Amino acid sequence: MKTNIVREKKILKASNGRSCINCGREDGTIVRAHYSGYRSQSYGKGKGIKCHDHISADLCDTCHDTFDRYKGKKGLMSFQEKVDLSEQFLHLCVLSLARDFQEGVIVCT
Repeated sequence: MKTNIVREKKILKASNGRSCINCGREDGTIVRAHYSGYRSQSYGKGKGIKCHDHISADLCDTCHDTFDRYKGKKGLMSFQEKVDLSEQFLHLCVLSLARDFQEGVIVCT
């Protein structure tokens, strides 16, 4: 089933000036990181295509790197650790989406 990818610059720009939704860092490196976990194809991801803009999280460069590359403390992760990290990333996407609603970035009419 082909889905239309949701692209919304307002969502991506909302990360400017925010804290990292994962660690709380406020260092100017926060960007909207698109979900790249095991369920990402369900949200529009494909080869060379990021998932929908609203399935993303406000992350600092350190957290973004961790979630995008699934790096463990020792550099190698078990399958279960990768699944856990994927689910954590998806949870951070939901928290960022809730923040968007609370701050009026996304408005329901």
